Amino acid sequence: MKLMLFDDYKLGVLRGDRVVDVTRQVPDADRLPKTPIGAEAMMENVIENFEALRSKLESMANQEGGVPVSGVRIRPPLPRPPDALCAFSNYQDRDTNEPRMVADSPYELAAEIRRSGIGNVAVVRAPYPDEPELVGLG
Repeated sequence: MKLMLFDDYKLGVLRGDRVVDVTRQVPDADRLPKTPIGAEAMMENVIENFEALRSKLESMANQEGGVPVSGVRIRPPLPRPPDALCAFSNYQDRDTNEPRMVADSPYELAAEIRRSGIGNVAVVRAPYPDEPELVGLG
């Protein structure tokens, strides 16, 4: 089962090229704000109670038709992750182990990612001018 957040932070199950909204199976999800903070709380609830929720989520996902995934806005699975990780090996040439330039700026990197077919790419501006800008997916 592939879980995802989409549109206004609904919980979905991805089934092929369709996504089924299963938000109502999560206790108290309707009381949470439709924001990154609410989505984070909902995902924590799902993770902590997954064994109890699994059959309900699977059953609903199998019964509902869902909507085409191409018509929804895919959100990050954890909208407010506690840590960010950057692996240096992602930026090394596999043959020579030398650093390689993927793009000259975060904007060029975002454009390159979009060209590869991954949607919902954005450049995240840091709050202070001396901090780097980041490319975000979601």
